[in-house]
Amino acid sequence: MSAEKLRTICSVGMMSAIAFTALAIASTGRVHAAPQSMEDRVAKDQSQAAPVKIYTKAQVDGQFENNKLILEPGHNGQFFVETSRRLKDGEAELHEDETDVFYVVKGASTLVYGGKMTDPGTTMVNGNSLPPGQIHGKTIIGGQSVRLNVGDFVVIPSGQPHMFTEVQAPFWYLVVKVRNPGKLGGAPKVN
Repeated sequence: MSAEKLRTICSVGMMSAIAFTALAIASTGRVHAAPQSMEDRVAKDQSQAAPVKIYTKAQVDGQFENNKLILEPGHNGQFFVETSRRLKDGEAELHEDETDVFYVVKGASTLVYGGKMTDPGTTMVNGNSLPPGQIHGKTIIGGQSVRLNVGDFVVIPSGQPHMFTEVQAPFWYLVVKVRNPGKLGGAPKVN
């Protein structure tokens, strides 16, 4: 084969590859719709958003006083909010698929966390069954403890045993439960 013929074959091959690449790029552009404007994105998000809900202090205090939970389901059930009240020490708890975020509203208590839960099971001390993903036990051995007071804020990741002891009643805390936090991709990093 002559050098001239080889150059021609290589040139045709190279031009074919370039043409194929250009065609692939051009067709890719046609497959994807043009990006939406920011206004269109905002309008779409707003049309799909749940309504804003406001609970007055009187409503929230009433929920605590009557020991009723505000089960406010969040976006697609990824989180919910509840009012929690303790009058005495509680059982050890572990949530397999929920992170608890607490804000102490009234009273004080010692939070014991980590360590090893004793006698874990899926029923409460009173015999009631727990929902899936909830485990209760008698106590925690070898955990850490911290005294919680009004205004304290706590994040307990899923899989972390925890319990309240030395309760100064009434102990009220607002809880946001975030479902499957590890499976949601996590929060953005904060500097």
